[in-house]
Amino acid sequence: SKSYSTPDDAKSLLSLKLEEHLSSISLSPDATLLAYAINEDSKYRVFIKNIATGKVDKIITYGHRVTDQKVDHIVPLLDWQNEHTLGVVAYKKGLYYLWLYDIKTKSKIASPLRNLEKVNGISFSGNGRLAALSANRNGKTDIYLLSVRRNKIRRLTNDYFDDINPTFIPNSNTIIFSSNRSNDTLKVDEKSFKKLSTNFNIFTFNLDTTKTVLSRLTNTISYDFDPRARNEYEFFYLSNQKGITNLFRYSLADSLYLQVSDFSKNIRNYDVNFDNNTFVYVTLNGQREQIFVDSNYDFSRSSFTPLTPRQQIQQVKFLSAKRLEAAKKRNSKPLVTKKQTPEIKDSTKVEENKGTKKEEPNDTGLIDTDNYVFDKEVVKKKKKTGSFLSNYKRILHSTQVKGPFEYVPIVSADNITTSWVIDPIRGFGVLLEAQMNDMLGNHKFLSGAMISTDFKSGDIYMEYQYLKNLVDYSARYERSSWFIDEGRELRQKYAKNKIEVAASLPFTAKTRLSLKPSYTYTQFQDLYPIVLPGGLAKLERVGNSYIGMTAEFVYDNSIVFGQNMLEGTRFKLSFQHNEAITDRNRSFTNLSFDFRHYQKIYRSLVFASRVYYGSFFGKYKHNYLLGGMDNWLFKNDMAQADPWLPNPS
Repeated sequence: SKSYSTPDDAKSLLSLKLEEHLSSISLSPDATLLAYAINEDSKYRVFIKNIATGKVDKIITYGHRVTDQKVDHIVPLLDWQNEHTLGVVAYKKGLYYLWLYDIKTKSKIASPLRNLEKVNGISFSGNGRLAALSANRNGKTDIYLLSVRRNKIRRLTNDYFDDINPTFIPNSNTIIFSSNRSNDTLKVDEKSFKKLSTNFNIFTFNLDTTKTVLSRLTNTISYDFDPRARNEYEFFYLSNQKGITNLFRYSLADSLYLQVSDFSKNIRNYDVNFDNNTFVYVTLNGQREQIFVDSNYDFSRSSFTPLTPRQQIQQVKFLSAKRLEAAKKRNSKPLVTKKQTPEIKDSTKVEENKGTKKEEPNDTGLIDTDNYVFDKEVVKKKKKTGSFLSNYKRILHSTQVKGPFEYVPIVSADNITTSWVIDPIRGFGVLLEAQMNDMLGNHKFLSGAMISTDFKSGDIYMEYQYLKNLVDYSARYERSSWFIDEGRELRQKYAKNKIEVAASLPFTAKTRLSLKPSYTYTQFQDLYPIVLPGGLAKLERVGNSYIGMTAEFVYDNSIVFGQNMLEGTRFKLSFQHNEAITDRNRSFTNLSFDFRHYQKIYRSLVFASRVYYGSFFGKYKHNYLLGGMDNWLFKNDMAQADPWLPNPS
C-alpha cells in the first residue's frame, strides 16, 4: 500500500539466522554502542557492537539448545546503567541474576534476584541507583523497585492485572508502564479479575506519592506497550491500533496521540536516543529478524495508515459486543407501568390485580400492549430446577479441590516396540522392547528381548535407571546366546552373561563422564561328545569370568527435529578393561573413539558422517572384524570360514 513504507536496507545493522531470536536491544547513553541479546532455543549470547566501526564483543554466553520444550525468548533483558556499565538480566541454574558488565575493565558483577519467578523487563533510573522491574511472583505480574547497591526489592503494584515494560521518566521519580488494568486504582477487589482485558494501555506511577491512584495516558482497544519518555510531557510507545505494530507519540499537553512510523511490518523491538535522534528497531525480513539503525530520525513526524482488514473485523466485533451487552442490560430491567387515573368516572378504574396474563412458550423480549399486567414488583424469572442427575453433577462440579497429597511414584508404560530383525550372525528374529517410567522421570525401567526363529539363539536385557539427582545411577543385566548347528560337522553353543552398574556425572548439558564396573561370565559348550579311551563320552565346556571397568566421555549437542532426523555433533571416547579371573592370560583392554556429525542440508535432508577408531590391547588381544550390518537381507554364508569362528581354547 502507498500508505506504508518498508525499512531501508542501507540502514540494516544485523540480520539473524532463522533459528535465532532477538530478546532485547539497548542503546548506550551516547548512542555509539548497541547491546543486543540472541536467544537460540534457550541458549543465549549477549553482544556489544560499535555502530560506527562495526566491532562486536561477546560478553556473556550461557545455556544450551533444547527441543520439544517451551523456550522463554524474552531473556536476556538489557539496559544501560550508565555510559560504561551494561545491565543484563537472565536466568542461570533456575535463578534470575542481574549482571553489571563494565565495558572498560571487561568485568561483571552478578547479583541474584531472589523470590522472583520470572522477570519480564528492566529499566535503570537516571542515576543508575534504582531499577524498575516487571516480574512474576505467585502468578501475578507486577512492578518492582530494585535498589542496585543493596540488592533489595520492593513491590509497587500487587493485583491481578499484568504490568509490563516499566521505564523511568527522565529527571523524575515517575515510572511509565503498560498494563491491562480496567481502572487506575492500585488496590482492586479480586472480583475485578473477571474483567481482565486483552487490551493494554499506558499508565504512570509516581514513587513519591502516597496515593493509590495511577495516571492513565491512553485508553484504546489495542495493545499499547513498551513506552519511552522523552520528557515529562511527551511519550513514545508501540501500538497495533491500525493492525500493524508501529511507533506512536503521546502528548500530555493536549492528551492526543499520533502515529509516528508507518512500516508495513511489525516493530518487534526498539530503542531510542532522543538526544542524538537515533532510532533502533527490529522487524522481520522474511522469517529472519533484522536490526535497523536510523541515526537521524525525525521523532516529530506524524503518519497515517488505514486499518488492516483484520483490525477492521476486530473493531466491528468489539463494537457489536458492546452494543449487545448494552441491549442485554436494557432488556434485563422489567417494565413497570404506572397506574392511569381515569379522568371522568371512577367505575372504569382498572384494579391492580385484575387482568389476564398469557404464558408464551418462547419469550421474544417484546411487549404485548394488548395483554399486560400492572405490577409494582419486579417479575422474577423462574429458575429451572432440572433433573436430579443434572443437579448432582452441578453440586459435584462445585466441590472444592481436595489435597494436596504426597506424591507417590506410579510407573506406567512409556514405549513398547515390536519389530523384525536380521542379525548378521544369528539370522532372522523378533525384537521386543519396553520402557516404563514414573510421572517425574526419576525412575526408568528398560527391558528387551531378541529371539531367533529357531528359538535357540537370542538376547535379553533388563535395566533400571535412577535419574532424580545430579549423578545418574543405573543397573543392567544382559544375556546373549548363539547356537551353531552345522549338522555332524559342528554343533556348539556360546553364551555371555553380564551384570553392570554405572554412575554418570554431567559436567554440562552436552558432556558427561560415566564409570561402569561390571562382572561378565562367558561359556562355550561343544555339544558333540568326544569318545575317550575306554568308550567314555565327555562334553567339552569352557567358562571364563571377568571383572571389568569402563570409562566413557560423551559429548552430544545434537538436536532431534523429526523422526530419524538429527542435527549436530556426537562423539564418545571409551576405555574398557576386562581382567580375567579364571585365566589371567585372557585379560584384555579396548580403546575406541566414535565421532558422528549430522548436517542439515534442506528441510528433512540430512548429511550424516562418521569416523570410528578402535583397538585392543593386553595379553589376549582381540581383533576387529570388518563387515556385517544389522537387518541386512543378503547375508553371505559362504564367507563364514572356520578361521573367524570363535576359538574356545
